[in-house]
Amino acid sequence: MSTNFRGSDKEVKELLNQVELSYPLLAARVGVMKQHSVKDADKVTFTTIDLDKGSVVPSLMHPEMTEINHINAGTKSFSFRPYLLGLNYRVSHLQSETDTSGVISAAVRELSILFDTQTILGTALNQGLISSKSAANPFYDALTQDTTIKAAATVDAKIAALKAVFAKIEDEFATKNSARSIDIYYWGDDLTAIFNGNNVNTDSTILAVARQVFTIPVSFIKLPKLALQAKYIAGAKANSLPANNGMVAVDPNSVRVDYVQLPAPVASGENEEEEYSWYKMRTGSVSVLPIRDAGIVLQTVDFS
Repeated sequence: MSTNFRGSDKEVKELLNQVELSYPLLAARVGVMKQHSVKDADKVTFTTIDLDKGSVVPSLMHPEMTEINHINAGTKSFSFRPYLLGLNYRVSHLQSETDTSGVISAAVRELSILFDTQTILGTALNQGLISSKSAANPFYDALTQDTTIKAAATVDAKIAALKAVFAKIEDEFATKNSARSIDIYYWGDDLTAIFNGNNVNTDSTILAVARQVFTIPVSFIKLPKLALQAKYIAGAKANSLPANNGMVAVDPNSVRVDYVQLPAPVASGENEEEEYSWYKMRTGSVSVLPIRDAGIVLQTVDFS
């Protein structure tokens, strides 16, 4: 069986121009992205410098001094498992009309949503945005105390409760990270309803009033419900959300996003003997890791 690769690079570029990438990837803004080749190794290990902050005690310098204090630093190791996920599509030459770009657009969209599911929840092999503090993920903070918001409370009480939660999140960054700005990803219908609730005193949303507690720029991004559907979670073999409602605050400059392949068509060709055209679409594994203290701060929210 012979396969004729007919101007494959050119065809893929033309196909890319036709493919409608209708799903914006959340992963693109989470942190500093680093691409790896799946051929490099079955496990990529990298290290970061971990400064012993207690050793940063400067010496007073004067002409008679004999010794200057030294700082101590160690390393922390992290790992990323690179692998590919793929789809193939065949179109018979006997078909009179086929919307090839439409089919591939739909397939790439599915791969994109799955990619975000991995980014948000992680997999059995890699960490995600929603994860936990561990030896392999030491810069991840989970704040779970004093998080209850009364659903039937007055607007002022809801604002006060949110301000308390936000103040706790910012204090965690101020104490450990000194981030210049943070992104807060949130999920849950109850929390969304609170955020979007109207504050009649100011003719603005409850969130608009409560977020004023922050002294640094903050953006609120709702996690896409599409990426949290059971079929994508099962496909990614990912973790589940730790609560029905919650927030995860991120300093993008303190987070590393390792990945292999963003969702895209990668090759095409023809099999003249069997009379069909073929197309390949690929995506790959992704890992989200904080590389400094309080790079990611998780705050679940309970409603009574």
